[in-house]
Amino acid sequence: MSLKPGVTLRDLINEATKPGLALPYAPYWRGVTVGGMIETRAQGSSLWGVGSVVHAYVVGLRIVTLTGPEDGYAKVWTLNNGGPDLNSAIVSLGVL
Repeated sequence: MSLKPGVTLRDLINEATKPGLALPYAPYWRGVTVGGMIETRAQGSSLWGVGSVVHAYVVGLRIVTLTGPEDGYAKVWTLNNGGPDLNSAIVSLGVL
């Protein structure tokens, strides 16, 4: 599932339930955004699995940065699981 940082937890839960999916962990307040949950290291409770921190489930990001006219004023970065760049990016995703 692809998500934008501004998607609220409420909307994520509502969409996930349509095909019968559920989130294993979630913070209590459903008004928080996906980007905010990752940035603040929001978590639920956990006794098993990867853990209860939301950012542990991020497997990739696409980030758009501003550039000059030589690059068309924007550059798209694709960060995938397993690379150090993804770990660096999820530290401050909530400020985007």
